[in-house]
Amino acid sequence: MKREARMKYFTKEWYLAMQNTVFFPELKVSKRAGEFSEAYYKELYAREEAKWLFEVSSPIPEDAVTAFDGFLKELLSSDYTSDMTPAEREELERELEEERKRALEAFAEVPELDPDEEKKNFKRIHRREIARIKETLPDEILNTVADVRVLALGYASPEVKKAISAFCRENRRRTERAISAYRKQFEKTFASDPGSFANGLDLHDCEAISCRRRGNDLVITVDSSEGFSDISELRLKNCAVIEREKPLAGAIFLYEEIYKTPDGYELHFLLSKGDLFYFTATAADVILTRDL
Repeated sequence: MKREARMKYFTKEWYLAMQNTVFFPELKVSKRAGEFSEAYYKELYAREEAKWLFEVSSPIPEDAVTAFDGFLKELLSSDYTSDMTPAEREELERELEEERKRALEAFAEVPELDPDEEKKNFKRIHRREIARIKETLPDEILNTVADVRVLALGYASPEVKKAISAFCRENRRRTERAISAYRKQFEKTFASDPGSFANGLDLHDCEAISCRRRGNDLVITVDSSEGFSDISELRLKNCAVIEREKPLAGAIFLYEEIYKTPDGYELHFLLSKGDLFYFTATAADVILTRDL
């Protein structure tokens, strides 16, 4: 089966859509956001800035202390301690109390904050959010926003909130359709071959450390400490690179598509290294090395 170099399902456009299935976790509705008002913007900015300063300087909340103590109490009354001798239980209680003390001391250490510096941080975050909105929302929504600065602070008119919610729902449907379609194709291809490397290849959030030729093979070393995998190396046997938009070293693996070919496999990867990019190659086989 001949395929184009680019991914079919997990494309750059698909990934960007997936990032916008929840555009604002807590977008608040405000009728005043429906009209441009410099006074309203300044009012909101001052309020959100004050909230930011409070949150970055607040110590551990009391309910977190209660939850931590409840966990320790539950552990001491569980089956885990039922077979312990009195001395072992006493030792465990002492260790847990020391752990509790260390945790609470760490949480309670409120760093000395420079309010002026934190206000600058808030301003930088606010500007980045404005840029994200302008880059992400379609023009038909942006053109109905009275003040993008107000939207960046988390407030929208009822009409804009409705439009953004619809935008997010469509992105969610789009991403879910692609996931479902690829899963069906994958299972159709590899379900009858449970021993195939494809069933164990999941590099999401892993980092490519190096990519080197070894004869006709391509060897990619991987740091999987931030991912959900124990893979440390991929060896693509008799590999031919079809597309590599950037060097792999330092890139983060996001998603992959794997297809069988008459001579082996075709592998498509979507990675991130500042920008999104594709890496596509064919291989007679793929050997995975895992951390012991």
